[in-house]
Amino acid sequence: MRGWAGALMRAGEWVVRLACLNFLWILFTLLGVGILGLFPATAAVFSVIRKGLVDEGKTFPLFRTFWSFYRADWIPMNILMLVYSVMGLGLFLDFRLVRGWEGAAQPWVVLFLVFALSVYLLSLIHLFPLYAHYRMKLHEYVLQSFLITLYRPLSSALMGGAVYLMYAAMTWLPGTLPVFAVSLPAVVVMALSFRTFRSIDPSTAIPSTGWAGVGKKHA
Repeated sequence: MRGWAGALMRAGEWVVRLACLNFLWILFTLLGVGILGLFPATAAVFSVIRKGLVDEGKTFPLFRTFWSFYRADWIPMNILMLVYSVMGLGLFLDFRLVRGWEGAAQPWVVLFLVFALSVYLLSLIHLFPLYAHYRMKLHEYVLQSFLITLYRPLSSALMGGAVYLMYAAMTWLPGTLPVFAVSLPAVVVMALSFRTFRSIDPSTAIPSTGWAGVGKKHA
């Protein structure tokens, strides 16, 4: 179907797919007792989206695909969550410590910590598309996430800004956060990450456009 009718149908399919994917993220986060399901469920969202982008034109069962990624990545993603939690706790304690300082150096230390926090948060955004797209050792995901953030500061800032604007828009649109809180930003982050991966590694296979979507396999 072509024209406006076809465009509206494709847009409707995207909305349904993203809503279902976000529902699975909520469900499996809760099944993982909240905190233990957060990173594996988020990684599964990115892996499903990556699969749809790379396998353009193909369909696959959403639930079974999500579950396979979630189950396989549960332990490694929780290890990565522990690593990032320790780093985040360290930054939090540093901010608490600096608040009590006095003297000319205090503003400069605060400025450095703000920079470190920005790099930390942007590297966390990079972590999930990296994990979905490449197979590396666990410590290499952390290292490469920080290196990409520092090596591609403008791309990283654009990605962080896009995520911020999407969440700001969803807070103004009632009902959108529970439906698209993770799946919609993940699509944008994965698409932007493909551009970054291609600039760093031109041999990376990246589709030109579109998400293949999900559904039943053809017989």
